[in-house]
Amino acid sequence: MFGFGFIKQGIASTQFFLWGKKHFTQTGYRQNIKSYTGPVQPQAVVALNDQLNDGADLEGKTLIVTGSNQGLGKEIALYAASKQANVYMLCRNKARAEAARDDIRQQTKNENVDILLADVSEPRQIKRVVADFRAREGKLDCLVCNA
Repeated sequence: MFGFGFIKQGIASTQFFLWGKKHFTQTGYRQNIKSYTGPVQPQAVVALNDQLNDGADLEGKTLIVTGSNQGLGKEIALYAASKQANVYMLCRNKARAEAARDDIRQQTKNENVDILLADVSEPRQIKRVVADFRAREGKLDCLVCNA
């Protein structure tokens, strides 16, 4: 038969699920954001002189964002570009990467958004991209592994 350990584990798992559902869903985020004391931006692109700006300044910083032609990766690249960072979008598909890059450049007015083409699951392609990046830039400040 099942012992008390099974019941305790079931109760603990249920409590963990309910606590997470309350605090880590969109509803939980909206409730908790009211208590934030630090700056919070309502969207990725906010003008530097806008009072809603979170104050981050990435000018002169260089980032590589993998999987940045859509979804979260694109939003991270968009945010970094809006903060005047040099952004390298590491993507597999050239056409989709170019479309995303052009969109980011248009929204942020930052021309320092470039593309590196590679499949991150292929070691040879990564070595090629690293060599290409080193030839272009002297340093890397941030690597966002999103792919």
